This record gives sequence, C-alpha cells and structure tokens, in this order.
Amino acid sequence: MSPALRLGRREILVHPWRSLLVLLLIGLPILVSVSAATLLETSSVDAREALPAQMGMAAVEARWVDAPDQPASSVGEAAAKLRGATDQPVVEVTRSRGWLAYDATGRGVSILGTDWSSPLAAGLSDLTDGRTPTRRGEVGVTPDLARRGLGIGAHATLGDERVTVVGIVHLLQAGGDVTSDGVILPPNATAQGADTSTFLVGRAGRPFDRSALEKAGFEVTTRAQVLSAESSSMSSEDTQLIALLVVCLLIEITLLAGPAFAVGVRRQRRTLALVAVAGGSPRDIRRAILSQAVILGLGASVLGALLSVPFMWLSLRVYEVGWGTWLGPFDIGWVAVVPAILLGTLSAVMAVALPAWHASKADVVTALAGRQPTPRVWLGWPLAGLLVLALGTVGSLWNLGHAGGDFTNAWWAIVSVCGAVLMTPWLIATIAKLAPRLPLPLRLALRDADRHRTRSAPAIAAVMASVSAVVALGLGSSSDAKQTDRDWQYAYPLGTVTLSAEADAMPAIVSAVKERTGITLTPLDTLANWQVEPPEVAPDDWSSWSAPTSVAIADSATLAGWGITLDDAARTALDSGKGLVDSSAHESGAVAVRDWSTTTGDTEPTPVEVPAVATDLRLRGRLPEGAVQPTLAGLVVSPATAAKLRLVDTDDVEPWITAIADRSADALGSRGEDAVRGAVATVDQGEWNLSVTTRHRSTYWLVLLLLTVLGAFTVLLGTFSATGLALDDARLDMATLSAVGARPRTRRIAAGAHAAVIAFVGAVLGIAVGFTPGMAAAYLLTSVGSDGWILVVPWPLLGVLLVGLPLLAGATTAAVHRTRVQAPGRAA
Repeated sequence: MSPALRLGRREILVHPWRSLLVLLLIGLPILVSVSAATLLETSSVDAREALPAQMGMAAVEARWVDAPDQPASSVGEAAAKLRGATDQPVVEVTRSRGWLAYDATGRGVSILGTDWSSPLAAGLSDLTDGRTPTRRGEVGVTPDLARRGLGIGAHATLGDERVTVVGIVHLLQAGGDVTSDGVILPPNATAQGADTSTFLVGRAGRPFDRSALEKAGFEVTTRAQVLSAESSSMSSEDTQLIALLVVCLLIEITLLAGPAFAVGVRRQRRTLALVAVAGGSPRDIRRAILSQAVILGLGASVLGALLSVPFMWLSLRVYEVGWGTWLGPFDIGWVAVVPAILLGTLSAVMAVALPAWHASKADVVTALAGRQPTPRVWLGWPLAGLLVLALGTVGSLWNLGHAGGDFTNAWWAIVSVCGAVLMTPWLIATIAKLAPRLPLPLRLALRDADRHRTRSAPAIAAVMASVSAVVALGLGSSSDAKQTDRDWQYAYPLGTVTLSAEADAMPAIVSAVKERTGITLTPLDTLANWQVEPPEVAPDDWSSWSAPTSVAIADSATLAGWGITLDDAARTALDSGKGLVDSSAHESGAVAVRDWSTTTGDTEPTPVEVPAVATDLRLRGRLPEGAVQPTLAGLVVSPATAAKLRLVDTDDVEPWITAIADRSADALGSRGEDAVRGAVATVDQGEWNLSVTTRHRSTYWLVLLLLTVLGAFTVLLGTFSATGLALDDARLDMATLSAVGARPRTRRIAAGAHAAVIAFVGAVLGIAVGFTPGMAAAYLLTSVGSDGWILVVPWPLLGVLLVGLPLLAGATTAAVHRTRVQAPGRAA
C-alpha cells in the first residue's frame, strides 16, 4: 500500500466519529438515489416482466378469429378445434369484468380464470399468501381488495355466486399495468360480464409449428413477438432529467461532505507539516488528503448502494401491506448502482479538493506551532461568483422570452446556485463584520464561521442550494395550483350525480335504479365522431375555441331531465328538424358539423350543414364564484333529425352513454351512493362509473408538505453536521467561557447560535437565489391563457425555512449540547 493510502487510512481510523459522519453524508444520498432507481424500475414493468402475465409458460397465445368460412359458435368448440390442430398441451384463459359485493358495498373487479394446476398457467398470477382456488366457490384476490376486508377466509358475492377468499395474488395486465382490483377463479367457474378467452399452447422453449394453428383460423402470438414490441429508447426529456438529478446530487453531496473534510484536514496540519519538513512536495500532501476522500467516498457509496436493496424491499413490502398497493415485481435498479458509486466517490474528491489545495500551500512554521492561520478573502472568487449568478439570473429571464422549457430553467437555476456558492466565503466575511453589534452567542458564532470559512462556507452553501430548490419548486407549484383552481372547467354543476355505462345496458340500469332507490336517471346520447365547427374560425385555429363542440341527440323531455327548459320557439325548432346551439357561442343560422372518423390522409371530412336556433343550453346549478357555467353540448338535434341527416351510424354511436340523476340525488351520501351502485350492479357488472361533481380543490397542500419535509431534512442534515464539527472546533471558546464564569445556559445558547446562524444565513441566501427561477417556473406554468400569468408566494413554506428551521436547529443543538467542558491544551 502506498504511503498516501496508509496515511489516509490511519487518519480515518484515528477519528472514527468524523469518518462515520462523512460516510453518512455521502452514503445517505447514494442510498436515496439508488432506492429511487429501484422504485422506478419496480413500478415500470417492461415487456419481459409482463410476459408471464400474458402467456404464462406457454410457447404461444392463440386467439380465435371468427372467420365466415370457419365459424366457431362457442369457446368450447374453439378449444376443441384448437386441440385437434395440435398435439401440444392447451389451457384456456378467460378474462372478464364483474361485480364483487362485500360488507354492504362492492367494487368492479377484473376476473382471470384458468386451470392453475397446469404448468402453462405459471406466471399468470403471483401467489403471495394462501393458495390458488381449485374448485367452484373459491377465489383469490389482489392485496388492495385484501386490505379492504377481503382477507383469506372472507366471504363475498361475485355476480350471483357466493365465494370464499383462499389466497392473495399479484396480477399484471398484458401490457404491464398492475391490476389493483382483481380476482382469480378456478377452471370451469364463470362470472357475469363481457368475457374474452384466449388459449395457451405448448411449453416455452420447445419447438412449435404455428402454421397449423393459423390454418385452423387462430391468431397466434409468440413470446418473441411480445418482447420485440417493446421500445426501450430513452427520450431526450428522460436524459435531461437524469443529467439534472446527477448534477444536483453531485453539488449537494460535495457541499454536505465539505465541512467534515475541511475539519479533518485542519486537524492534520501538524502531520502534513511534518511530511513537508521531511521533503514531501505539495503534490504528496494533496495525494495524502485525497486518499481519504477516495476511501471514504468509495466505501460510503458501496455501502449506501448495498443497503438500498433491503431498505426498498422492506419499504415496498410495508407499503403493500399497509396500503394494499403492489407496484410490480421487485426489480433492483442495477443500472444506477455503478454510476451512483462513481458519483459518490467523485463528490468526495471534489469536497476535499479545496481543503487539500489550501493545506498544500499552508505555512509550515504556523502549522507546527499550532496557530490558526489568518483567513483571507481573495476577491477573484466572489467576483467570478457574482458574474455566474448574474448569468444564471439573466438566463432564467431570457428563457421566458424565448419559449424555453422547464429543464432549461432548471439548468439556469443550477448556474445561479454555483455562482452563489462561489460568493459564499465572501458573504460570510461580510456578514461577520456585524458581529461586534450582536449579543455574545451570535458574536461567537459569526466569528467562528469567519475564522473557519473552509468549514462553514460549504455548510451554508449546502443549506442555500437546498432552500433555493425548494423555494423555486414552491413558487412554481403554488402558482400552478392557483391557476388550476381559477380556470377549472366544470362539466356539471356542483352536486350533480352522473352515471356512465354501455348504451345497451342503460335502459335496464335506469329501471333498476328507479325501482330500488327512487332516483330518476335521464340518459343522453352523444355522437362520438361528429364535432361542431366554430363559426368563422379557420380549421388551424380550432384549438383556441373554448365552447363545446360535441353533438348530442335529445328531445324536449330529455333536455328537461338535464335541467334545460326550452321556450316555445326552441321547442318548435327542435321538433321541426332544426338543431339547437348555445346562444353564448353561436347565433341562429346554419352550423357545420364534421365526421372526423372519415378523415383520410390530408383530405378533411365534408361538412354537413344543420339549420340551428340559438337558445340557452347551459346547465343550471351551484358553481364556485367566477366559474364558467357548463354547456350541455355544442349542438343538440332530435333523434328524427339525426336519422334524417344520417348523423347516426353504428360506428358513430358512443358505446358509453351518460345519464344525469334528478334532484332527489342532490343529498346523495355514502349509503345512497352504495344503494345506487348496488342497483346498477344487478344489471351491469362490467365497466361503469358513478360520479358526483364536487368542488375542485388542488392537492397543493400535499406538494407543500413534501417540499417542507424535503427542505427540513436537507437543511437540518447540513446544519447539524456542520454544527457538530463547529462545536468540536470551538472547544477553546467554550473553555474560555467556562473559565470566565459563564453559566451552562450561556454555553448552551452559544452552541445553539452556531446552528441557528448556519441555517438562517443559508435560508436567506437560498430564498434570494431561488426566487428568480421560481418566478420563471411560475411564468412557464401559468402563462398559457388569456388572463395572464400568476405568481403565488408560499408564505408558510418561506416562514418555515426562514424562521422555523433556524429556531428548531438552534433549540435542538442547545438542548443536546454537553455543558461539561474539559479545557484542552493550548499551543505556546
């Protein structure tokens, strides 16, 4: 081992607590970054991971193609035809939707049925507890359903059949999406709903002739086809995001670990001076110091990356058990491990580079005498930092006028942070000039920060960088939330109850809901492909049109059920073959509608002229102040008119239809909602949706909470680590205070002042640096629209960062500081 590595290892072992701190400051961010990569890999299920959920262990998946010359009247006949075409094993897989009723309520669930004892079915589901169902009346459920009370042994009703839960399973859809509400059935069990059946044929890895199946009328999908359909190319946005995160992580780790390395280098002054006296060159001194960074950085990075695996496995397991949510097969983010280790090692080397350079240039006599060198401020660094900060600020403002994006704004924000980092030592020296006018604890804290700028500057810069990022995100997200609440377009008035279901099932649903709850539902047909052409607006500018463009089919009674009362003129026009348009968007006359499903190439669909009368088609009801009254549709025509103009075609009719409930559902509570759901489930156990329009409230409070927690964690981590090092350095000051009769309370306050100064100065600088990028983010997020952009300052967040965290850091440090002082030896 080289002398530099031996010297570095010796220094690490002699000061284990400081070495442990460096391991924490480097390893913790690496652990978080690798854990985040593992989380993304786990929640992003690729084609290879999702392949067993689609095909099990079969060689191919076969689907019957209903050809006129090869009819198959039932699934059983298709299965028999398939077995006759091959000598390979065949397993039928049935997928459907159904209604699972339990505890006086229920949920629509995805249903998967097959012969789970067959080797071909292995992988279609992942059993985590219990067993797979083997006979009729047994089911397995997903963790989300188990968390809702359907654990092993629970009873429920699936369709018309009473079932018992015997297992907990993970389910994936064929495309890789996680199925949260899912049920598995044994073979020969049936459930109501729209079934689709496929067949798994042959065992994977064995030779297979697909031509016989294709000749028999089956559509065949091989495992290779599924894997080749996946696109693994990374977008430019993903690349920019990864680069941005890497740079931010590199800066933050460097600044967090910088104070610890600076203290370590200062403690080695005498040893390094002896190396210089013995003939060591400045390069040898720098190599000895850098060796510590390599050892600690590499060790911390490897340890953090390794610990991230059990940490994320346990976290995901707790999340699944507590919230019933399964994100996907556990997949370690190996792609991030090696870069994270290199990143941690590089950040450690960068953190110690400046202290190593200062140590190599230090005066040997001063170091051997044990005296503290007088700190000096070279104006070149603050001037360079001021220029870089100005460049970042101007870049953020330039980005606004040149349609730049969020990533460009983030890069300019990083430039601003780097400029502020270069200015931090000069700012500390400038602020320290205020020390004589402040109370004793603050005076000691500022003087110590000024004397040890190689330790205090990185700590304050780390706090500044974290706060600036939190402030920028807070300004952008709060402004965006305010604009979203202001411009939210309500489809229906508040309290409106609507139900969407398949058009064929709607008549029976209306009857069942009326019979069981007394609530009247009024269905409304809306054409899927036809749209109203805005008046006197070129097709290229249609995106600026804000009024509805949909075409609805309704008579006067249907409109009355939706709360729209027609006057005599409008009623007569509707009955006579004319359409109705809203008077706020159109005038009476002819309107053009187009069937956009007939577009071919560059040829636009031919418009159909419909004579129309302008009337009030707005939906009446309670809305938030300033909200736009919703409009029923862009055009309303009677059923007879739609048929006459040939607007209705089998392909044009919306497969889903929406019905509005009458006023008896205005006070619909949880019991009433369950009653309506139960009534619908008696008719339709497939896909449908019951919703109640409520006031839109942005979830910004959650974003604000996350930003506050993130800011508190990074600020307190940097503050406490730097304060511990500062108090270790300040033993002489504490001993002097004790010698002159200072009470323990005074020494506690002095200790707390060190933490408060670091957190407060870093917060002030962070708010100042992050405000401009935050304004730019607010502009980029809210400038779309005619009402102008919005800037909302999150005062609670700023208050926590500027006042709350410094007080918390100071109070915590004062509470845990030991007041028992041992006077150290002093150099002559």
